[in-house]
Amino acid sequence: FVDTDVIKVVESDEANLELVELSNAEISSEKTGKIVIYNSDGVLTYKLIANNGQIICTSPTYKTMSALNGSIAKFQEAVYNGKFYILKDKNGNHQFKLYSATNRLIMTGESFTSIDNAKSNVASCYRFAKNATIEVAEAE
Repeated sequence: FVDTDVIKVVESDEANLELVELSNAEISSEKTGKIVIYNSDGVLTYKLIANNGQIICTSPTYKTMSALNGSIAKFQEAVYNGKFYILKDKNGNHQFKLYSATNRLIMTGESFTSIDNAKSNVASCYRFAKNATIEVAEAE
């Protein structure tokens, strides 16, 4: 497929990343948010959904329920021990990227035209992830 053995490593543009500090954010003690698990023909994903029904973030896909459950636990831990960055994409939209304490990408948030909305999405993730109920979506 390739006529050359040259490999270019493209560094991420650090200028497009902004660390989000959550020093004033509060964790909801109520189970108002939820993590909903979806199974579409054996492809598993989950979404963190706020109390108003807004999707905060969507997971990558998984093949087994065991892998998905492990991912949920890592996600919930990373929300409180990792770092959130806001990324501005080439279309001018903003979304968060959540990295673990060991700098592994865990989750990417929804995309917003405003950076303030993306920051609000980070705060919602922080507020709802810890005590979210876990549900399995009904088959469509």
